[in-house]
Amino acid sequence: MGVVPQFDILWDQLTALEHMRMFSKIKGVPGDDIEEKSIALLEQVGLEDVKNVIVGQFSGGMKRRLSVAISAIGDPRIIFFDEPTTGMDPVSRKAVWLLMQELKKNKTIILTTHAMEEADALADRIAVVVDGALKCVGTPLNLKNSFGDGYRVSLVCELGQESRVIDLFHRIAPSSKLVDASGGSMLFSVPLTCPEEIAPLFKLIEQDPSSDHSEDLQYDEDTGLYQTKLNPDITELKSIVLDCGISHSTLEEVFMKVTGKKKAFHQQSREQAPTK
Repeated sequence: MGVVPQFDILWDQLTALEHMRMFSKIKGVPGDDIEEKSIALLEQVGLEDVKNVIVGQFSGGMKRRLSVAISAIGDPRIIFFDEPTTGMDPVSRKAVWLLMQELKKNKTIILTTHAMEEADALADRIAVVVDGALKCVGTPLNLKNSFGDGYRVSLVCELGQESRVIDLFHRIAPSSKLVDASGGSMLFSVPLTCPEEIAPLFKLIEQDPSSDHSEDLQYDEDTGLYQTKLNPDITELKSIVLDCGISHSTLEEVFMKVTGKKKAFHQQSREQAPTK
C-alpha cells in the first residue's frame, strides 16, 4: 500500500534520491532495482534534475511531488492520495496527474481533494462527503447529468451588444437561463432535456468564416430565390457574436448543489442585494 499524507513526512537533511533509496528498502524493493526505479519515478514527477539536492531546499510543491513518487515505490496495489497536488504550480500539477493516470491502470487509487477539476480529470467514480455523510456516488458524467443544471453556452460579443445577444438567445432557446453577463461575455444554461434548442448553434462553431456559406442556402421554388436555412434569429446572432462555446455542467456546480452551498450562496446574495 502507498500513501501520500496531507502533510509531507520528509527529512530536510536527506536528498530526494536518498529518500527514494530508503523507502525502497523499507518496501522490499530488490537491491539491484532500487537505483533504476527510484530515478525513473523521480523523472516522472519532474525531480530528476534535483535528485541530489537536500529536501530542505525544496519548495512545497516539490515536496508534494516527492511524496507522490515515494507512494509509488514497490508497485503497490492500493494508493491513498490525500490532496496530493496542494501547493503545486499548473505545470507540476499536470505532471503529477499524468503519473497518477499511469499508476491507476493496474491499481486502486483513493483520492481526496477539494479541487473539482482534479476529481473530474482523474476519477472514475466520485463520492461527495458532507459533514461526514455520504451524499452521492457516481461517475463524473452521471453526477453532472443527475445534479447539474444542464449545458453551458458561452457567447462573446462587442461591448454594447449584450442586451441584443441575450434577447436573441432567449428566443432561440426559450428554456435557457442567463447565468452571468459581464464585459461582453455571457453564460447561459440550457436544460439537458432541450438539446434541440441549441443544436443549430453548433453552426457558429463548425462553419468556416472564410467560406461563402453556400451550404446554408436553399432554393425556394415559389420565389425563385435562395434563402437561408438558418433561423433569422440565429443568422443575426452569428453576425454579432465574436466567439462561443458549449460545455457540460462542471463538477464544481454539482458539488455546490449537493452540499447546499449553491442555495445558501443565492440566499446570501439576495439578502445583500440593495433594496429600491
